[in-house]
Amino acid sequence: MDSANEKTKIFPWLGIMVKPRSTFRYVIEYTPVKYAGWLAVLFGFLSLFAPSTTDGGKMWGDLISALIFGSIMGLIIWWVSYKLNFHIGKWLGGTGSKEEMKIATGWAFIPSIIGLILINLPLNMIYGDITGFYGNSDYPLQMILLYIGDLIGIWSIIINILAIAEVHKLSIWRSIIVHIIPAVLLLIILVLFSLI
Repeated sequence: MDSANEKTKIFPWLGIMVKPRSTFRYVIEYTPVKYAGWLAVLFGFLSLFAPSTTDGGKMWGDLISALIFGSIMGLIIWWVSYKLNFHIGKWLGGTGSKEEMKIATGWAFIPSIIGLILINLPLNMIYGDITGFYGNSDYPLQMILLYIGDLIGIWSIIINILAIAEVHKLSIWRSIIVHIIPAVLLLIILVLFSLI
């Protein structure tokens, strides 16, 4: 095994950010599905956990709520995402297996997890509700950090597209289509419900 693969083996969390395709190949071959499930749980927990230091009692309630509902939400998002990625990819000529897609979809949460840990969680703990910092030039550091978090979110989408491409052996353009179709279907459903 060459040195690049050795580094990926040691640091898949970093590898997924800087060398996603080779890292996806590594985690698909050498990591069990349960790791992907735990990444989904961690993503869901961090997505819902927005503690504020202003009320210590409320923080424990937030923690327990995020552990229960966030974990469930993360697993549901992972399950729906891998199913959509797998089946739509198959329709477009993909060759990957369900097991491979489960693993890759779970590991694709890593950029979002890193963004939540490094940006959202600290800002929430210090300031509470952070939505007021968007576009607010009175708080330039907080505003810049939130925009960096948004860029990490965009990188997370790109990572998911690369995961689809790697698992299904599809071109990037076909992988983008796999990623876009569920969003278009959701938009159509929302428009139809709004007309009712």
